[in-house]
Amino acid sequence: TLGRIELQSRRPEAALACLRRAAAADAGNPRIYVFLGEAWLALRQWTEAGLAFQQAIELDPSHAEAHCGRAVVSLRGRNFAEAAESAQAAIVSYQAMPSAHYYLGVALASLGDYAQAALSLERAVGLAPEYRPARRRLARLYEVTLDEPTRAAEHRRAT
Repeated sequence: TLGRIELQSRRPEAALACLRRAAAADAGNPRIYVFLGEAWLALRQWTEAGLAFQQAIELDPSHAEAHCGRAVVSLRGRNFAEAAESAQAAIVSYQAMPSAHYYLGVALASLGDYAQAALSLERAVGLAPEYRPARRRLARLYEVTLDEPTRAAEHRRAT
């Protein structure tokens, strides 16, 4: 859709205008609400993003991207338990989604579950070896929290 193109072109305001028209024409399409959520995220409007992702989930409870988007909103709001729950729901829907494993790892680390956080982040880089934010977070987690400097160095070299 034109809204998605605008979003990919880093024009979230233009994307919102297109996506609002698309939602009015096809209110039952969860993808439109995911794109709306992404546009709101780009504008740093967390509440609106959360509402859009929630609408997508209501239309399709197994929509992995919607759950992943909601995890981002929850992380931004420092609601780490909700972020972990949303990321886990995304993983249940689509196990091969590196970003969902990444957000789960971030949430778990914020909740103090460092070993599980490392496992989730390892899954993210296993699915996408070039996923630099996951590697950087793993390096920091292994170095500072889990006292595994060798593993930390492996991830630093890969970034």
